[in-house]
Amino acid sequence: MNKLVTLVNEWDAFEKTNTGTEIADFCRYYLAREKGADETLMVKGAKPPSDEALMLKTMGYILSAFGIYFRAAMTDAKLPFPEAFYYLNSLHWMKEAKKTELINYAMVEYTTGMDAIGKLVKLGLISEKQHSTDKRAKMLHMTPKGEKLLQDCYPYMRRASAMLFKDFDPQMLKLCISLLSNVEIKNSQLAVTLRNLDFETMYKEVMEK
Repeated sequence: MNKLVTLVNEWDAFEKTNTGTEIADFCRYYLAREKGADETLMVKGAKPPSDEALMLKTMGYILSAFGIYFRAAMTDAKLPFPEAFYYLNSLHWMKEAKKTELINYAMVEYTTGMDAIGKLVKLGLISEKQHSTDKRAKMLHMTPKGEKLLQDCYPYMRRASAMLFKDFDPQMLKLCISLLSNVEIKNSQLAVTLRNLDFETMYKEVMEK
């Protein structure tokens, strides 16, 4: 088959499974695929039985490594506990939220989230105010103290991220973001709605959508 035709067919297949991507994304993908990866260096122990499992194992190790950098960084930033960053950062962008909304946005377990929010309120980093129309509900807001602490955390967060991706090609990083964006958008919304279901029901709901 003509090489140009082959390339066009490759682009067509890529575009169908990766909506919203550009030709530049395809070019980066194609070159990365042709180069390949040394999977013997990627996994510790036996190679996972599927590409999905290998992807998750790879992501798991990456997140574990980042977790070490992150916890050290947030300790230096004087946070009361490392995960406080995610609650403060989420509320910063949400402006105000009910407790359950903040917990869902942060994608944490209910009891864990309630305990964390209680600590942040007690420390004066988050405040609770009566809902403007629903007298039974309270809304969470950032306090000036919480906002100040969050802003102090950002330089530490940027440095922790820089450590993780120090030797990573910036263009490949853009490609990874592009390829995984649909997975993130779908599952970050869907998983929260299914969190209280048993696994079989959860599996059926996800696979049918």
